[in-house]
Amino acid sequence: MRKFIVLLILPIIGFSQCENPILDKILQDSNVNQYFQLAVSLNIAELQFLNDCNTDVNYTMFVPGNDLPNESASLLLGLGGELVDYISYYTHPESIEFLDFTSSDIEMLDGNIANISVNQSVDNYNVMINQANITIQDICACNGVIHIIDDLIWAPGVISLNERACVNQQENLLNFSKIKNKGVLEIRDINGKIILNKIVDNTTTINTSNYKTGIYIVQLQTPDQNLRELFFIN
Repeated sequence: MRKFIVLLILPIIGFSQCENPILDKILQDSNVNQYFQLAVSLNIAELQFLNDCNTDVNYTMFVPGNDLPNESASLLLGLGGELVDYISYYTHPESIEFLDFTSSDIEMLDGNIANISVNQSVDNYNVMINQANITIQDICACNGVIHIIDDLIWAPGVISLNERACVNQQENLLNFSKIKNKGVLEIRDINGKIILNKIVDNTTTINTSNYKTGIYIVQLQTPDQNLRELFFIN
């Protein structure tokens, strides 16, 4: 009787792991980078199609993990235009499990192409999308599958880091670089309350020693860029 009960329970456990949609999995999984989770949560209304288990369409989502430096992931919050346009490049409108990948190009949800490369040896099997490695495979959802990757991926021509204005955090100070002329700085807490609003340039330094512990959103608007990033006060 005991063996029979175990056999009954195992399929139930396997099913329960896949019963939640991709959107819930991304927001709850501890392997997902916290900046990417925040970027998704800020655009949750536009991503509701990933929250639907009653659909004929399944998805493959490539999600940055904890191997990604926070400084890189925070770039997602500083891009111009609608953030959901960039997140769509992380989504393929078909479910592909790890061992089913082949070296080829796939079309992402935004219509751009991403390159899949499969490298196999006697003791290693590695799959990459563009320059990012898949590090955790086949996180099951009711409407597809999630793969954790170790780098950001970008649609062709989306971003030029060499020309991007920078907000630099050093201990209790914020300073700025690559600002052309001047910009307007706004700092908000995670609840949206404005903490600071002022005109800045490359010589400006902001002292954050009196800020409470928490997450803050920095928005820097210049004539040619609209930068948004997070920074942490410990």
